[in-house]
Formats: sequence, structure tokens, C-alpha cells
Amino acid sequence: MHNVSSAVSVASGLNFSLALRSDGTVLTWGDNRFGQLGQDVPTGFGAHSDLPGVVPGLTGVTSVAARWDFPVALREDGSVVSWSAAANDYFLSKGVTESSPHLIRILSAEPL
Repeated sequence: MHNVSSAVSVASGLNFSLALRSDGTVLTWGDNRFGQLGQDVPTGFGAHSDLPGVVPGLTGVTSVAARWDFPVALREDGSVVSWSAAANDYFLSKGVTESSPHLIRILSAEPL
């Protein structure tokens, strides 16, 4: 895989992956049907990227994880960000596609 030589951690969901780099930035690649890549690339049925790309505006990340349909990143300041239509539905119940990282507030002790 190109551009992931500085990866310190990886995670994957269903047909997409993300890598945390040593500089605190995140790369994503794979399926982008729901905006899981967090990049300025097409979304929707069949949307896909084989090449890792940087998630714009996402810095200071210390850990990454993924559920089957959305990624999650923990920042140095303790904040948690996520993106994709599925993340919006799960965390915000807005039912809109948000493919750029945004702060999420978890008010429930219910595990992901």
C-alpha cells in the first residue's frame, strides 16, 4: 500500500480502512458509499478509492477505530471526531451525509 509507511496504527470497517500516521494525520481508502473516507471525493453507490488519501482538517489524532460503516478518531485534547452518513445517524440522528470530520458528543454510556 502506498503512502502508509509512517502508519503507527490501522483500523478497518466494512470495505474501508484508515491509518493513523506518526504526525497525527489520518489516511483513508476503500469504499466511500456513506462518506467514510472523509475526503473530497464522490460518495454514493460504487464510490471507492484504492489510493490512501489524507482526511482534510484532521490533525492531532492519537488513536483511530472503525465500526462497520464509520470511522472514529481520538484527538490529543480528548475530543472524538467521526464522519459519514452512518456516523450522523448513530450519533446525531440527523440523517444527513457529513463526510468531513466533526466533533461528536457521547452522552450515553452505551458502548459502540
